[in-house]
Amino acid sequence: MFKSGTKLELHTSNQTDGDQMMSQRLGDLLVSEKLLTSTQLEEAIEAQCLYGGRLGTNIVELGHLSEEEIARTLSRKLHLPYIEPKLLMKIPIEVINLVPHKLARKHLVIPCRLEKKRLYLAMSDPTNLTIIDALAFRLGFIIVPVVVPEIRLMLALQKYYQLDLSIRFQSLSQKLANRSNKKNIPPSSIQKQDPILDVADEDILELDTNDEESWPLLGEKESLDMLSDEEYQELINLPTHLRNLAEDSSLKPGTEPQATLEIQKLQTKEQHPFALFCRQLNSAVNRDDIADAIIDYVSQMNAGVALLMIKDGEAIGWKAAFASEPLIDFEQLQIPLDQPSVLQTVSLSKSFYLGPLVKEVNNILLSSRFSHQLPQTVLLMPLMLRGRLVSVLYLQDTKHNFQEQLPEYQKMIAKVTMAFEMLILKNKIQMS
Repeated sequence: MFKSGTKLELHTSNQTDGDQMMSQRLGDLLVSEKLLTSTQLEEAIEAQCLYGGRLGTNIVELGHLSEEEIARTLSRKLHLPYIEPKLLMKIPIEVINLVPHKLARKHLVIPCRLEKKRLYLAMSDPTNLTIIDALAFRLGFIIVPVVVPEIRLMLALQKYYQLDLSIRFQSLSQKLANRSNKKNIPPSSIQKQDPILDVADEDILELDTNDEESWPLLGEKESLDMLSDEEYQELINLPTHLRNLAEDSSLKPGTEPQATLEIQKLQTKEQHPFALFCRQLNSAVNRDDIADAIIDYVSQMNAGVALLMIKDGEAIGWKAAFASEPLIDFEQLQIPLDQPSVLQTVSLSKSFYLGPLVKEVNNILLSSRFSHQLPQTVLLMPLMLRGRLVSVLYLQDTKHNFQEQLPEYQKMIAKVTMAFEMLILKNKIQMS
């Protein structure tokens, strides 16, 4: 269906790897074409690491480039068709009906045009051959991936397939609308181009792999190199010499009692919830893995647990669980930090809060996600990264003494900070 032997075969491992390679290619291209400075790119990569989303979306949020500039650049880079945002919102209903709602929402795709057996699909990742192959098999068409800005794709999914927009995309959509109203770009300055490129079969999915140079990632000097050996050790498995000793089949019970006892003690320690939590952090490949580790660990001890992102003067729902069950639509929660709330208190103090939940509108909005009754005591822990508040952990439960648990939670937050630093370091190694 698609030509074999192209560079795109590198993207078939999994979506996370594909996303990372796409970010590297896009970042490298924008810097090499002098559309973005290295400093701006580092800022966007750091935002992506902390807040998620695609690199292009973070660049647009920061105001470094427009979403159309990025999409057109990516289109030229990948030799793939591009569709203008205004046409994406005018797709005929008979074309939309070619892709079932469930499939479109699952893979984040919008059918744009049908030409005989070729279906043009605007996609979240137009280089992911695994998804392209699966859609081609399911739909019975030759799939031609189409480049589109992520925010425009989400708006189209909302219109055609009733996908709920996250608070982040709602906010970005409003920002883009405001920017559009402020700018009056003369038509002569816009490069003329067909809304959808006429691409021949031999041009589809051909990648330009020249001038693929590395670029700096997050560039912070003070990070993991400041950690002690003991702190590192708590995030890894058994020491090598003891692991080898444990696997030595020649070691019989009673022959090395002291060594055997030491191994057994360490193996028992490895099964402790906090040790398992640290191992989850150590294997995290993205921010959501870190969030899942926190929720899994804390929800064992508390009825209500939530993580909120701190961004642009607001606390935005990230992930939450009640009685170990995930809360649906928690990401739709939005609490402004310029209004009275316990979140505002933590944001201003940059310190933990342990105490009653005052009967304020925003406090009720937060606690009502877990219970109809206002809890008497709550615990909020700030997550600080490089002097910046990036997230808040919220706990409410009437069965536990938070004062006794506070040292454990402080230690947990310290490990989470390390995990983010490790994630940054891994990205720097992989992107170099």
